[in-house]
Amino acid sequence: MSKRNTEKRIKAVEMHKQGFSRRHIAETLGVSPDSVKTWIAMYKNGQEDLLEENTKVRLYSQELKLKAVSAHLHDGRTLHDVTASFAISDPSVLKRWCREYRAAGIVSSSVRGRPRKHLDNPEEIIKELEMQVAVLKKALELQRRG
Repeated sequence: MSKRNTEKRIKAVEMHKQGFSRRHIAETLGVSPDSVKTWIAMYKNGQEDLLEENTKVRLYSQELKLKAVSAHLHDGRTLHDVTASFAISDPSVLKRWCREYRAAGIVSSSVRGRPRKHLDNPEEIIKELEMQVAVLKKALELQRRG
């Protein structure tokens, strides 16, 4: 989250405490009313840390994702309520999990990066290693040139 966004979140909570409407806060800060609603819910649930600047990507356990999806889809709780009570950074994250759950019956894991290849036979392993050697040779050659 950028410093500017953090400042907007804090300002939104301050304006809410002063009695301004969510719509007025959203228009003043140039953000969506849904964002303001989420930020206020986070604050009310004691999740001030979500209002602070955080450059780390949040990773959520599979268990938390399924509980949050279930709370929204099966228990009928709102996106904003579930987002705030489960300390999810944004309702769009929960929306994505719900979409995945509806489509496949599961929610993707938080494991990042490209999945490892599972090479079964020795010929595939040799071919993969030869390709890696060729790439490294080419990189070394380019490095020596310039």
